[in-house]
Amino acid sequence: MTDLILLGDLALNGLFVFDKINNIKRIKEVAEVIDKSGFSICNLEVPVKGNDSDLNPDKNIYFYTDSDVVKEILPLLKIKVVSLANNHIGDYGISGVKNTIDILDELKIKHTGAGTKREHLNPVLFNISEYKVAFFAYVDKSTNPKTEKFKDIFINYFNLEKVIEDIDSIRKSVDKIICNIHWGKDYSRFFTKDQQIVARKIIDAGADIIMGHHPHTYQPYERYKHGLIFYSLGQLCLGDFIWEGKLRALKMKTKTAYHPIFNKDFELERFIKTKELKGNYIKSYNKNNFLIYNRFLLFINKKKNEYRWLNNLILIKENVFDRLMEYFFGYYRNPVKQLFKFTNLHKISYIKRDLSVKEL
Repeated sequence: MTDLILLGDLALNGLFVFDKINNIKRIKEVAEVIDKSGFSICNLEVPVKGNDSDLNPDKNIYFYTDSDVVKEILPLLKIKVVSLANNHIGDYGISGVKNTIDILDELKIKHTGAGTKREHLNPVLFNISEYKVAFFAYVDKSTNPKTEKFKDIFINYFNLEKVIEDIDSIRKSVDKIICNIHWGKDYSRFFTKDQQIVARKIIDAGADIIMGHHPHTYQPYERYKHGLIFYSLGQLCLGDFIWEGKLRALKMKTKTAYHPIFNKDFELERFIKTKELKGNYIKSYNKNNFLIYNRFLLFINKKKNEYRWLNNLILIKENVFDRLMEYFFGYYRNPVKQLFKFTNLHKISYIKRDLSVKEL
């Protein structure tokens, strides 16, 4: 098979590391679906654990995985190409980046976007049937990679002029170009007006697909001229983790994602839906009627970017209502216990912080 599936964020941290015995069960169902397609591309959101002495001093939260987890799971998901251009690749400094690349090279998985050499930022080239494809990977500084203190880490920061130059340099020697971008607002269902302007300029420059991620939520995709813009594909998985002494999970809205599948003629054929349950067990569903849902989201996104009042309403919904629902009803949370957990009152300040964040 020569089909291609885009998976978005893949973070094999948390339970994937501390409860390895169940990892095959966690991904079995989605792996069977992917096995019927050709191969997959993802953003590898976490590094392989490095030396504790290399921990990034500017980060409050560290993600990492183990080499045996990567060796077991990535081949089962038919992952052949990964982006390392994200805000967690430098969590374990240079040793984490080096360990990650060593494992990927051992598995013969192509990678770009970050590394220990400048050539690790070069585009990946691969074939889909008769099509020669170039894959670039970038990370927007607004996602806070915070790798500046590590002079030996090369990372491909997003800059529109540079992206256009990169496309121009390779356009005539390939048939298709995929630009992978780690960007956007955390936990938002919607892309911003500025993102749309930038994305369309990248398509105008000659890219065929923009593969976005970072918000950990699915955002509507759009067709523009000859290209497809996936502003955020969401995440396939992010391991449940220990936080403040208890098992916790990322927000409920991050647990559902939609992954596009391209056929051998490089045409968007269909989507699969994945849902990550408690314990990081991933369910998969065919979503041939997905376009209706996407059109609805795209309509709301358009109106949000046109009308300030709607943008403000969505801002309140995502940063107040959604946060409260997550606080009481998220995975591993008991609403009665949460109601009387007064030690968490300081978290009200998070709402104020998020409401004050300006969009890209």
